[in-house]
Amino acid sequence: MEKFIIYAIIGSATGWLLAWAMGKDVPRILKFIIFGAIGGLAGGFLIDSLMRFFRDIAPMAGAALGALVLLAYIRKK
Repeated sequence: MEKFIIYAIIGSATGWLLAWAMGKDVPRILKFIIFGAIGGLAGGFLIDSLMRFFRDIAPMAGAALGALVLLAYIRKK
C-alpha cells in the first residue's frame, strides 16, 4: 500500500516541478499536481507489474515517467 503513496507523491512532485518551471498560476499548478499523481500511480503500477526484478529503481522511474507522459498529454490539450 505504501508504494502506491510513494508513486503518487513522486508524480505530484513531478507535476509541481513542471508547473513551477513553466510559471503557471495556482489552478493550473493544482491541476498538474493532481494529474501528476494519477500518472505517477499508473506509471509506477505498470512498471512494478512488468519489472518485478527491479524492485527499487524501476517503480520510481515509472512513476516519474507516467506523470510526465500524462502531463504532456494534458498540456497538448
